[in-house]
Amino acid sequence: MTKTLKKTLALLLSIVMLMSAVPMGYSFAADALISGDYAYMLSEAGATITKYNGTDTVVEIPETLDGNTVVRIGADEASRLMPFYQNATLKSVTIPDSVECIGYGAFYQCALRKITVPRSVKVIEERAFSCCEELTEVVLQEGLESIGVLAFQYTGVKSVTIPKTVTAIGE
Repeated sequence: MTKTLKKTLALLLSIVMLMSAVPMGYSFAADALISGDYAYMLSEAGATITKYNGTDTVVEIPETLDGNTVVRIGADEASRLMPFYQNATLKSVTIPDSVECIGYGAFYQCALRKITVPRSVKVIEERAFSCCEELTEVVLQEGLESIGVLAFQYTGVKSVTIPKTVTAIGE
């Protein structure tokens, strides 16, 4: 092998090793906007919170970020933008009535203990609250239509009342 080829292979191997060290819940969002402790992206529907950088134990998610209505917490599964991923300080969160969707892994593996999902939320996606081992209290409101597969896997939740408006679970 030539020296150039060896150097190229070493560089590629280094890049692969570096990329594999990035945690599952972290993704690089070049188009993210910042407002206080929140990173977010905009769509025609409104703002999607993609990262929370605060350390508060009790968080009240704002209804707007820089004048943009917050409609979603966490992006889709493909992006792996999980805003509260491994947040060890978060114990309680209040979600505003503007939010319609809690995205894939939004609160994955955080220290959340209780959550009330407002009537405005229509969809809780896959793994939204998975591995929140301290989560014991979940209140789901009428209006919720879909709960994704493994949404509450590996939590401390013993029971939850499923609203009559839910038409899909784990699909």
